[in-house]
Amino acid sequence: MKLKRALPFIALLLILVLRLSISIVGANPEYYEINIYNPDDGVNLTGDYPIKDISVDGNKTTYHMDPSLNEMTLANHLSENLNNSCDYFTVSWNFYSYI
Repeated sequence: MKLKRALPFIALLLILVLRLSISIVGANPEYYEINIYNPDDGVNLTGDYPIKDISVDGNKTTYHMDPSLNEMTLANHLSENLNNSCDYFTVSWNFYSYI
């Protein structure tokens, strides 16, 4: 009977442990990866941020940026700079920046 009561808590604990382990294993502390999809011709982030590498693959431009940047500040600045100049963009998340 006690196992039935504890089962939801065990399931929640397993979900939390799984999420934490995926965050740690999937984190990349070497750079932030910004993917910009269908950018306009005028999109150029090279003057605003310390960029390590740029690659273009079809309709996606990928920027690798310095990990010393604050990711929340980076995401806010990117949303201002890329306003109406691309379909959407993604920023990788670095779990180790919170430790």
